[in-house]
Amino acid sequence: QRVKCENVKMKAFGGTFQVSGSIEQFDRPLHHLQAKGEVNNADVQKVFYAFDNFGQSTISDHNLSGTLSTNFSYSSELRKDFSIVPSTMSGRLGLTLLNGQLNHFEPLKRVQRLLFKRRNFDNVRFENLQNQFVLQGQELSMNHMKVASSVLTFFVGGTFRFRDKTDVLVQIPLSNLKRNPN
Repeated sequence: QRVKCENVKMKAFGGTFQVSGSIEQFDRPLHHLQAKGEVNNADVQKVFYAFDNFGQSTISDHNLSGTLSTNFSYSSELRKDFSIVPSTMSGRLGLTLLNGQLNHFEPLKRVQRLLFKRRNFDNVRFENLQNQFVLQGQELSMNHMKVASSVLTFFVGGTFRFRDKTDVLVQIPLSNLKRNPN
């Protein structure tokens, strides 16, 4: 009736990875999946590569670097073929990225062509990033977060919807127009 793993630990991605989880209710049309775990001091580039950039192509292992630590919990229902029932997804992700860099990222380079022509958008360094994400059904909510980088500071937060419209607010303070010597 159940497959379960507890405290599976390994060295991975240049750091450590630990996970516990289970799949239950094999006798029912929908099985229940749950997992929780953490990643500590991992190379974010290796994590993105290992997980095939989490199914998205905007930010990839080719242009991201830094040290990633996360803790997560996830649950959902699975069909008999083990495909996920999207409306049942639920989870939380705490994320910390130290010494983050975004390199050769074309969307940022487009901003440089328009606004900040004398700043180096090719290799953008970030202050430590820390945030919480909540998954409920097909909505991923992100708390309001300050992103301070070597080229500009902005705030971002909102909800990403997997199926339809996204509601993400990006605020760019006017103080970015002055060059910050630090």
